[in-house]
Amino acid sequence: MKKLILFLSVAVLVISGSSAVLAMEKQSYLPLEVGTEWIYENNDEVETVRVEEFTEIAKEKAYRLEWYVKKKGTAGRGYNIRTEFWGNTKKGVKLLGRRSHGFEKVFAKPFFIIKYPVKKNDKWEGEINLGHRKAVFKYTHEGAEKIITGVGRLTATRVRHSVFNNVIDTWYSQGIGIVKISNYQKTDGKLVEKNTRNIQSYKIVTR
Repeated sequence: MKKLILFLSVAVLVISGSSAVLAMEKQSYLPLEVGTEWIYENNDEVETVRVEEFTEIAKEKAYRLEWYVKKKGTAGRGYNIRTEFWGNTKKGVKLLGRRSHGFEKVFAKPFFIIKYPVKKNDKWEGEINLGHRKAVFKYTHEGAEKIITGVGRLTATRVRHSVFNNVIDTWYSQGIGIVKISNYQKTDGKLVEKNTRNIQSYKIVTR
């Protein structure tokens, strides 16, 4: 059960200036190119997310992203904890598949982790068949916020998604990508924060 929760905890895995729809060419909320890298920290760990390869999965073009984690103060990137495949489309970025904590899954019905055009209060769902039950991911664009990060004060769109009793807020900043992620556990109708990762540095590759 613990592995299952870890597998589902990030579908990640957010910037909306207002309820107005923004022009498509301005929506670089999740810039994807091989070599692009983001580094995050929480109280104890450093997490590196890197776009490693442009490839194909289930006959769809995809970027392969790798997650590495290490304890603060240690050298190197640390150990690999997850692989995800993201499809970059005009309608948004889709989660196509994932390898994590002993689970490997290519999704029969890929779903968006962020949708374009970005519009406040927009809602959508995704679904993963786990065999004995289905995990339904419910997403909402919550709108623009000013947040403090390790790379300065940013305007970011917050996308909230939930699955089972887990709730995840992901903030996307235009031209940078994901700048903050907060995980919560829903207990007795209340959200209890379990973990927050804040961006500390990034490298955006353009072609």
